[in-house]
Amino acid sequence: NELPSGKAVSAEMLSEETISKMQCAASDLGFISARRLLEAYGYSVAAERSDLTAIVVGTDDVRAANKKEKRQISTYSERKVGYLSKLPVVTAIPDFKDKTFVLTGDYPEDRANGLSQKIISKGGFVRKEVSGKTDYLIAYDCDGTTMEMDDAIKRNKVRKDKISLILYEDIAPQFKMPLSADDKRAFEFLKMELPDYDKLFGESVGYGSAEVTGEYDV
Repeated sequence: NELPSGKAVSAEMLSEETISKMQCAASDLGFISARRLLEAYGYSVAAERSDLTAIVVGTDDVRAANKKEKRQISTYSERKVGYLSKLPVVTAIPDFKDKTFVLTGDYPEDRANGLSQKIISKGGFVRKEVSGKTDYLIAYDCDGTTMEMDDAIKRNKVRKDKISLILYEDIAPQFKMPLSADDKRAFEFLKMELPDYDKLFGESVGYGSAEVTGEYDV
């Protein structure tokens, strides 16, 4: 981590590789420059022309189109790729003790409560918001990235946290929690179209995805 301990950051303090990664992270997360990304995390950057204030654009649309053509998958699975490729995905939790979980997605209340109780009974913690202590997100019925996923993506990229994602359909069997017929059908369809769904991290997004426009955010 090259970020200085203070709050003021300049391009001269950072390596070219680090700046490039920041530009790509900024583009992926919807910021127009690395400066805006840093400011979102409490750092200050001088409003002068530099690599940190260079306006960047991403190439995710092009890569997503190429990937879709290559995979020939449905729109349903394509929406899943949007977040399965941005966070490390696991299919089982080896140890719940002292691990912190955040539920994300459109959970029915009884299902969320039941899962939370199971996690707590195994020595884990369930929180409502992503933080530096979060270990896993448990996703249910998500057609795209959620607020919690966006927070985890930012933390993994900028703060080097290690937050992983697990699908509800994968964690439920660990607690012998039954899946509804609709959930089973949808999960089987996902696995049919994306048999490597747990290995997509970094496929559609990543470093090298940002292009400098030649303009500056000053």
